[in-house]
Amino acid sequence: MRRQSSQVSGVSPSQVSMDDDSGAMASSPVESSPLATNETIYGDTTQDAGDEVRFSIELTRIDRLKDTYSLDIRRLKGNLRSYKFLYDTIRECVALFLFLFFSFH
Repeated sequence: MRRQSSQVSGVSPSQVSMDDDSGAMASSPVESSPLATNETIYGDTTQDAGDEVRFSIELTRIDRLKDTYSLDIRRLKGNLRSYKFLYDTIRECVALFLFLFFSFH
């Protein structure tokens, strides 16, 4: 995933998913949800330099532990301060999503 990139991807971020068996990327339509957005996120200048950041996110379900997942977020390129802002924002969104998801199930 990239922020503020000059390159245009052929597949929108909402249409990319991981293939469970091979780990290869597959394209599939994903329904829009209130938490899903394609807007670029920027923080204030004290927390976020606003430059391009490349990072990867891996969500793994842990076997034999019901409703337990591992979230791995790694910086590949870019300013550490900007990455930290994105990292914290992603963690907050995931925590909110999980809270809402398990509250209604």
